[in-house]
Amino acid sequence: MQLPEICIRHPVFAAVLSIMLMIVGIVSFNSLEMTYFPRFDSPTVSISASLDGASPESMSKDVASKIENAIQSSASGIIDMKSTSKIGLTTISVTFNNQVNYYAQVNNIRGAIAGIQNTQLPAGMDPPTVSTEFVLTPTLNLAFIDPSMSQTQLREFVANKMTNHFENLPGVGAVWLYGGSDRALRVWLNPVRMAALKITASDIVNALGEDNVDFPAGVIQGEERNFTLVTHVRFTNPKQFSSLILRDSDGQIVRLGDIAKVELGDDSLTPSPMKINGKNGIVMEIRPMTTANPIDVAKEAREQIEKIQKTLPKGMTLKVAYDQSVFLLDAIHACFEAIIEAIVLVIFVIVLFLGSLRAAIIPIVTIPVCIISVFAVMLLFGFTINIMTLLAVVLAIGLVVDDAIVVVENVYRHIEKGLSPFEAALAGSREIVFAVIAMTLTLAAVYIPIGLSSGFTATVFREFAFTLAGAVVISGFVALTLSPMMSAKLLQPIERTSTIMRRVEGFLDALAVYYKAILVHVLKVRIWIVAALIVLSGLGYWVYQHISQELVPKEDIGYFSTVITPPPGSNTAYVNRYMTDLSAQMDKVPGIAYDLAFSIAGGPVNFVTMKPWGTERHLSTRQIIDRLRPLTDENVPGLLVSYDIPDPVSYGTSETGLDLKIIQQDDNLHELQVTADKVLAALKSYPGLSGVKTSLKYDEQQFSLTVDRDRAARLGVSMGDIANTLGTMMNSKQITYFDQGVNSYPVRVQVQRKYLGNFDVMQDLYVKSATKNFVPLASLVKLTPIVGTSTLQRYDRMNAAAITATITPGYSAGDVKNYIDQKIQPLLQQDQSYTYAGVIKSLTDSQGSTLSMFFLALVFIYLILSAQFESFVDPLIILLTVPLCIVGAIITLKLTGGTLNLYTNIGLLTLVGLVSKHGILIVQFANQLIKEGLNRHEAVAEAAKTRLRPILMTSFAMIFGTLPLAFAVGPGSVGRSQIGWVLVGGLSFGTVFSLFVVPVAYTYLGALNQFKWSFRRSRD
Repeated sequence: MQLPEICIRHPVFAAVLSIMLMIVGIVSFNSLEMTYFPRFDSPTVSISASLDGASPESMSKDVASKIENAIQSSASGIIDMKSTSKIGLTTISVTFNNQVNYYAQVNNIRGAIAGIQNTQLPAGMDPPTVSTEFVLTPTLNLAFIDPSMSQTQLREFVANKMTNHFENLPGVGAVWLYGGSDRALRVWLNPVRMAALKITASDIVNALGEDNVDFPAGVIQGEERNFTLVTHVRFTNPKQFSSLILRDSDGQIVRLGDIAKVELGDDSLTPSPMKINGKNGIVMEIRPMTTANPIDVAKEAREQIEKIQKTLPKGMTLKVAYDQSVFLLDAIHACFEAIIEAIVLVIFVIVLFLGSLRAAIIPIVTIPVCIISVFAVMLLFGFTINIMTLLAVVLAIGLVVDDAIVVVENVYRHIEKGLSPFEAALAGSREIVFAVIAMTLTLAAVYIPIGLSSGFTATVFREFAFTLAGAVVISGFVALTLSPMMSAKLLQPIERTSTIMRRVEGFLDALAVYYKAILVHVLKVRIWIVAALIVLSGLGYWVYQHISQELVPKEDIGYFSTVITPPPGSNTAYVNRYMTDLSAQMDKVPGIAYDLAFSIAGGPVNFVTMKPWGTERHLSTRQIIDRLRPLTDENVPGLLVSYDIPDPVSYGTSETGLDLKIIQQDDNLHELQVTADKVLAALKSYPGLSGVKTSLKYDEQQFSLTVDRDRAARLGVSMGDIANTLGTMMNSKQITYFDQGVNSYPVRVQVQRKYLGNFDVMQDLYVKSATKNFVPLASLVKLTPIVGTSTLQRYDRMNAAAITATITPGYSAGDVKNYIDQKIQPLLQQDQSYTYAGVIKSLTDSQGSTLSMFFLALVFIYLILSAQFESFVDPLIILLTVPLCIVGAIITLKLTGGTLNLYTNIGLLTLVGLVSKHGILIVQFANQLIKEGLNRHEAVAEAAKTRLRPILMTSFAMIFGTLPLAFAVGPGSVGRSQIGWVLVGGLSFGTVFSLFVVPVAYTYLGALNQFKWSFRRSRD
């Protein structure tokens, strides 16, 4: 006795099975976490090494290369390794594949660096730091404004009083401040006074290091009690530093205040300006850890903001300039709305086609059972409620009714032949068990390869695919348990009695008759269908070659940033003036909430946030940029401004634009620079890129300092004393710390500002010889003007020049890659190569992963269908519709302005299983009719006619269920819309062509099946 028969004879048992599934689903839903995108961890280690005053060349050659070689020989699973060397600082980033034991590799790296610390790295360099905690894009930006405070005072207040409220919140990975500068105790040296009083830099460094210390003083041990001696000798105010005695000789006391001005000032010589809608302020950026949920972090932070608002000083304002969770929640809520809309549309299609509310209830009930139950599948696999899993739920609404519709249609066909509902349910479900299992397994088989893959694409695909496959498997189970039982109880011999229903019934019956007549004619001229199939496949390939490709489409996430390139040689005053003009243009465009204008290491930046979508803003971010661009081009001529809309997700790279690496096999940096300049010129002429820059620029005026070693040796001056003098006087050297209350400030020693830009200052700097004589530094060193670079990069342990740019709106990462691949090779020299990092590398990896999954999906479907049909021919007939539905999807995508991306690739992969269901219905029934005595042409024509209604009904249910995605607007709508159009176009084309291609293929290839059975009979 089959499962459907058991459930028909035991209706309570059938109902209990579905009720239990729903209960488990409801419990699971309450346990699921809500995120925007599936979690993807890109295991990354960051190493930072510093050596005060060392040139970029020295840091790259003596530090970066040594550490990289040590890492390469000790760690495994490395995807890429890149380093950036600047004056006194090298940062190295190592990325692993997500299959390694991450913390074991971190320990290997730490051990490797420790092993070369004293043998290969420069002497006197502090041990490099290894960082493992990395954070995501900002969740919240908080804007602090107080007209009564200077920017430095405001920053200090925020740093001391505000950051601690957020740093310890669950899930917070980092709290960063932008604007102003931290405080430091500044010792501004007067070299003229030092020379007159014969004080050297070493005297000052030694005095500060020796006098401003705490030390253990021990314990006084009495006869009955012990007393601990607590020292309080560290300086607690600038005046004490000024009184520090540097020399006491023959009654002449020289104090630090005699040769220096001591004050509490800015730690940086060039504090970063921060303008918040034109007003001075400080911005606090809260970033979550990669393991944290940004929505939860934002909720916790907002609760904290409400508490501290009451404690702010009078006149200070705190505003939330950006909240990432608003976009995330709006996008997720839009998906829930799409679920409701899809349910309504699918119910409409079901009622319209079945012509009876009683009959429609059967597949309609399948929707809540499957949709609710699938949350248990999500919990089982450790998924979250996110965009991908909710997209799967939306698509599942049109899919889960398919099997139930097939059951209802087949049962009703037997009722129309005169059987009672009970007998018709037994007979109809018995016939359809094979088709239901085949359709269910076929769609589920599409996603088997995803479980065998790894990487970002596979991770995202997996959550979508397994959720959808879980819903489909549940729907197959319901179609074999609940649907047959309800058919036996609810279906009646005469159902379609209303005028509308009779007209629909008449239309469908007439359509079936006309369809069969057309099909019979088509089978007579079937060679033309084959020709049309070839032409359409060629058209699809041509469209595929001319459609843009990107990793994920640009979404309206509520903010954009500017990439600003000032003219070479421009100073801070020049940039600030034009930044003010740029901010003024922002006020002219509606929809902008906050303009945060500031400077970072890479240059000036605007972080521009939008007003809420739909209520206070009706222009998309891209439309706002399109309005802003001509205003800035006309009114801000002094800056080159380009715009960037960041990607809504993190996929293992911080670069959302072009990051091209030109790699030099040897150490010839001049040759590398020549090639980088040629590539730069070629890319600047391409309209798909803006703000094109190279990291290797020999455009910085520098001075080469050489030491007369022979003279220094004769005078008894050590290289260490020369280095110490230069480092102290010219390099803002940190000597010690200064504690004031609960705050601790670095103590920095440097010549006064007026001497920093004076080349004659060397005449006033002295070093002490071994004979205690004072030797002018100018007599030992020579300055020669040169043109140098401020930054050197390495990639995979080789010298590299990074070409970076912003991708212009309207162009995709795929367009940029295709252009570069065509143009760059002739520009490279023999010992040079190029590679991509950032988003284009992720796109390339994704394309390879997607193609392999697509191929394996076809193989798995073919094998499963072969096992079910006991034939290697029938699956070929069924799968011939796949190319046509893919062609239809790509053409639709091109016409609607979409791109091939992560979303659309998911849709294309899903189409393979969806359209195959049509062929299964026709081929399975045609095989049955052949066994009853019909020839191939008659059997396939009758089978296609009989299955026309369920094919149309399931297709329309899926298409209508997808329409809320295709016509989506608002936050997160771009990806939803594109996957919607892929499915609408693919299903529409695939359905129409499958009704003709499958019968034609059956008449051609079915002969092979006939040969197989004839061979078996002759052998037997």
